[in-house]
Amino acid sequence: MTVRKLGTLNAPYGTNIPHPMLVRVGDRWWLPTFDGTQYAEDVLGYGGHGDFLLMRA
Repeated sequence: MTVRKLGTLNAPYGTNIPHPMLVRVGDRWWLPTFDGTQYAEDVLGYGGHGDFLLMRA
């Protein structure tokens, strides 16, 4: 497998946790990502990805 950069994504994702992905389903593009908000940080510590976001182009 090889990976090559295609370009820059101009989308409203707020963080890179984890790195957002583009997924093509039929003729539509979807961007699954997380918003980085912390939940129970005193218990879980740093690193919670936050709420799941799914955006459609």
